[in-house]
Amino acid sequence: MWESRIMNALPLNATAAKQAAESGITSLHQPHAIRSVGYLQQHGKCVDNILPGPSSLESKQAGRGAFATRSIKEGTIITGSPLIHVPNKDLFTIFRMEKNQTTAKEKRDDIWMRHVDEIVGYQLPLNYCYGHDASTMLLCPYGPGVNYINHNQTRANVKIQWAQDGMTSHKNAWLWEKKVSDLEFDYNVGLAFDYVATKDIQEGEELFLDYGEAFEDSLTSYLSNWNSSTSEVNYIPAQRYNEQLANAPIRTELEQESDPYPQNLEIRCHSSLITKRKPANTNRHGRWESREFGVPCRILDRYRVETSKTLNDATSEKVVEEIVYKVELAVPLDEVGQQHRSDTLTYVQRKNVDRTSIQFFNRPYTSDLFQPDVFRKEIGIPDALFPRQWRNLEIDFTQADQTVAPSN
Repeated sequence: MWESRIMNALPLNATAAKQAAESGITSLHQPHAIRSVGYLQQHGKCVDNILPGPSSLESKQAGRGAFATRSIKEGTIITGSPLIHVPNKDLFTIFRMEKNQTTAKEKRDDIWMRHVDEIVGYQLPLNYCYGHDASTMLLCPYGPGVNYINHNQTRANVKIQWAQDGMTSHKNAWLWEKKVSDLEFDYNVGLAFDYVATKDIQEGEELFLDYGEAFEDSLTSYLSNWNSSTSEVNYIPAQRYNEQLANAPIRTELEQESDPYPQNLEIRCHSSLITKRKPANTNRHGRWESREFGVPCRILDRYRVETSKTLNDATSEKVVEEIVYKVELAVPLDEVGQQHRSDTLTYVQRKNVDRTSIQFFNRPYTSDLFQPDVFRKEIGIPDALFPRQWRNLEIDFTQADQTVAPSN
């Protein structure tokens, strides 16, 4: 009803306000969200059986993994997850894009053209979605912790199965009646997985799935051909630049013409510079919180100023020279001149900006996650689980016709 989530949570009238005060706000907006302990014991699923942490796999490709928070018996449902269905896996394909000039009659000066016959790579979510080589369908889970479960065929102790009809928003009829084309414009959640222990699992043990032979073959081929030295030469992450050059002067626009920074990097200035100028001899802006991304800025000039520095005993000061910058911020504005995400930009200059207010960031789609040699492959859904009518890439349906439709 309301665009604001806060406004949408408020009662609509005095009667509803009284009800919320007596029984809680969830009784208004989620009347079935609160269940009795008895109901939960009979029908509920634990969502705290999984804790993420550094994977125990010797290979560093795994990164983080999922660990059991308690001992789990074989056959126990560890957790469940609703699935976002993506009927066309090409949504995760990155094609070569080219900017072409348009005619004078066009409103825009240029447009982007997608070359569907030239694949550049694949989006990162592909690694966390489930699919089948004979289908364009992808299923992407978003339950707590499930995306941390790594692949290992020899140590697999978890399997997936379709959730019980009616549980976790799962509709069994979708597996029997719906084709991929039927689900293309159905934006409701109607599918869910259960994650089941295939053996006794001890508290603190890492959880593993077998992602399937197709995934294993793709990963083995990738690792045998991957060259770490080539990747490192072609890519320098912004984090490394910030660590190594934390105290180094930033090159001005003029200096960058002859000595440019790597193409994947862009310079951004702290957003506090938008609303106030920072004169010399004041406390630094320099703290970059995890959600602080700054704004794009150009380094117009670099010069020295004298500033007072308090000594360790805090009883006296000394005058030192400090390198500061003149910068130009590219600030997005809305129609009334307030800071906003928009295509409209205003350019603001600031003087005496200290080094800690300037950071390097990776340009969009240039971080290590989007390098051309990264691994991308969906997790395999076992043949016995995958509905025959979803196999829209198969030419011969003889084998598919023999597959038993999934059941619980």
